Amino acid sequence: MRACLSLLPISLALIGCAPGASEDGEGGEDAVLATTTHIIPREFRGRWAEEPAACLVPNSRRYEIAAGRIDTASFGGAVDEVQVAGTDAIARLSLEQGEVQFTMTLLDANTMQASYGDRAPFILRMCR
Repeated sequence: MRACLSLLPISLALIGCAPGASEDGEGGEDAVLATTTHIIPREFRGRWAEEPAACLVPNSRRYEIAAGRIDTASFGGAVDEVQVAGTDAIARLSLEQGEVQFTMTLLDANTMQASYGDRAPFILRMCR
């Protein structure tokens, strides 16, 4: 019993350092724990485009997002790692030119905000 009590302060300190914990040691109401995986989650996958006409033919404004790849006419790369937290995902891609982070935030089931490299965030809509 005495050994268990001596570990209590350490346990309480670690709880306060957990992701999403507030300064008072409690988890925030909106706290979402991030997970790391090697595949892009299903809700982010599909054919996405910056404008409806881009859905019709392969071009640099159409993005094919699969479990293990993101491709467009201007680049394509294999997914090395994906950090997911709620409606946000950051995919680390291996390209011929090196690595790039492709950031995605779902706004609804058919709309996401994305960005990569030095490019400012842009809106993508699911192609139908």
